[in-house]
Amino acid sequence: MRTLKKALSLVFVLSILSCSSISVVTDYDRDEDFSTYKTFNIYKGKTSADDALAKNPLLKDRVENAIKAVLEEKGFVFKESNDADFTVFVHGLVKQKTQVTNLGPSGPVGPYRYGYGWYDSGWWGHSSSHVDVSQYDEGTAIVDIISLQKKKLIWRGMGTSIVKERTGSKEDLEEIRVYAEKILDDFPPKK
Repeated sequence: MRTLKKALSLVFVLSILSCSSISVVTDYDRDEDFSTYKTFNIYKGKTSADDALAKNPLLKDRVENAIKAVLEEKGFVFKESNDADFTVFVHGLVKQKTQVTNLGPSGPVGPYRYGYGWYDSGWWGHSSSHVDVSQYDEGTAIVDIISLQKKKLIWRGMGTSIVKERTGSKEDLEEIRVYAEKILDDFPPKK
């Protein structure tokens, strides 16, 4: 049951956008001349067992299609064959996170009466704080650009946000597209 719940929560790894804040981090090979790269394909081989996107092929297809469209808009040409300049490898991770929020003192001592002692309210004792603890899933979509000639990673973009379930609706597709645009915003890197 827990596996099913986790699989369902993965259904959105990339579509974590409009309302959610997205943190994007990129890195690349500083010695690489990205102006020589013109064509690309999308990796369709086997991935690791912990790849959250591989566990949801429908979502993975939607994400790859969004990435393909963004790269084509940037002027790159998609090729089905392996004679492309680079391949795009898309994968994802989901981690469960805990958020603890201290809402401050509550009860008869009021918001400004801390510790032990006599208070305006006439109560003697220790104030208590109300703490809210919640758990959520955080998803990270990873887009790797690999030089096919050199057979090495030359660029990586990662987008992280709170995971929310997706159904493939028009709004979900638009959010996936925005997510892909944000991750690929700095590709190719400007020197």
